[in-house]
Amino acid sequence: MVFLSETLSSKAQMERLRVRLGFFGMLTWDREGRSGGLCLLWSDSIHVQLLSGSRGHIDVKVTSHDSTCWRFTGLYRNPDTSLRTQFWTLLKRLGDVSSMPWLCGGDLNEILFGHEKQGGAARAQYLMNAFREATNYCGLADLGFRGPKFTWNRGKNTCLVQEQLDRMLGNGGWLDLFPNSLVLHLNLRGSDHRPLLVELLRADESSSIGKIWKRGRFHFEEAWVDEVECSNLIKNHWRSITAANLDGVANKLRLCATDLERWNVASFRRLKTQVRKAKTAFDRIDRNLSNQNWKEHLRLERTLDALRYKEERYWKQKSKDLWLKCGDKNSKFFHQKASARKSKNTITGLIDQNGQWCEKEEGLAHIIESYFKSLFTSSSPSATNFDQVLDTIETKITPQLNGQLEQTFEAEDVRTAVFQMAPTKSPGADGMSAIFYHKFWPIVGEEITAAYLGFVNGGHPLGSINETIITLLPKIKNPTRITEF
Repeated sequence: MVFLSETLSSKAQMERLRVRLGFFGMLTWDREGRSGGLCLLWSDSIHVQLLSGSRGHIDVKVTSHDSTCWRFTGLYRNPDTSLRTQFWTLLKRLGDVSSMPWLCGGDLNEILFGHEKQGGAARAQYLMNAFREATNYCGLADLGFRGPKFTWNRGKNTCLVQEQLDRMLGNGGWLDLFPNSLVLHLNLRGSDHRPLLVELLRADESSSIGKIWKRGRFHFEEAWVDEVECSNLIKNHWRSITAANLDGVANKLRLCATDLERWNVASFRRLKTQVRKAKTAFDRIDRNLSNQNWKEHLRLERTLDALRYKEERYWKQKSKDLWLKCGDKNSKFFHQKASARKSKNTITGLIDQNGQWCEKEEGLAHIIESYFKSLFTSSSPSATNFDQVLDTIETKITPQLNGQLEQTFEAEDVRTAVFQMAPTKSPGADGMSAIFYHKFWPIVGEEITAAYLGFVNGGHPLGSINETIITLLPKIKNPTRITEF
């Protein structure tokens, strides 16, 4: 399906284009004078039903061969700011029409935030506020993008103005239907607007364009802690090897993580299948409940509740949303949060120091590594300069306080520090979140405590357990340069 705006063409001209390109169906809104014109083209793989249309939109219901239904609205907002209120009112009315899964977008001739414009005069805040208010009213979320940030540019003399005027938006129902979808900003060619390509991907589908990062890191999941198999695996593994120092502990954690990941593949990744089968069996008995099957009905109900609780805890940890607690069947909510978080945290491409857009993994690694090497390379100041700076710093640590700080650490100090950590916050390089230590401290605590006290009290080396991960936090939405993290 292809949506075109500002076609500057009549219906007859667009019909000739449809035949030439081999599309099955077409809807058009003719130009008015020397401006405007909308067109929607589609193949015979879907059925399209017109819901409404105007100079600024074409709204349709889309049905695929598997009977999946969703709604698409192609939008075009006239750049005349005097008509802005009229357009946002139209968008709100479209939002009130239906609760169907909804994808909409096109040339909106407006930005959501100031950083979406570069060059020229700054955009008035009240104009951006009106756009945000309309999208919030409709429950629409920006789908993000892959590729260059700005979708429109125009050069005047020596000033280049660039803006992100084109975008795709979806409501919660559409994000549930196609949670892995991608929006691509394609190359500028023959127009001052970039074409946008939306790849519709369900939860079990991956992009045909290729993934940037092939495999995620190991993470210990909260949903594992109540599994007897998990506890037995850790117990048997931990007691099979002795760790004399922190390097040994780090090696045991790595080997334990490998075994846990294998176990996870064999059991927890089939959790959705288990839930579906249990629900099917429960529904079948529930429709024909009798004295002969009511005990089986109770058993299946308990099984289904337990599986859903596991699913909820799994997505809760991935979403990092700690203000909701387990027990309210919030799996759908947590799944949406996790999907949005994954999309936001994925670096799909960066502009290198030569101004070239890079998406390949090797190129991205080089950009990031070069930047941090440059950032953290010392300018090698002289010892005299150091002394001059240190001499200006007032002493704050009293001899009494220094004596307290130099006291020998005890085992209880280590345990207290571990249990003060938030259980499901992001783990370190070994992937073991704090809940692993909280739950299995009777198994792992003694050896970890001894190794750590050997470091803080005995001066033993830290070794590989001191490895860490640098997390890049974006300063702006959809960053395109390493300096924007």
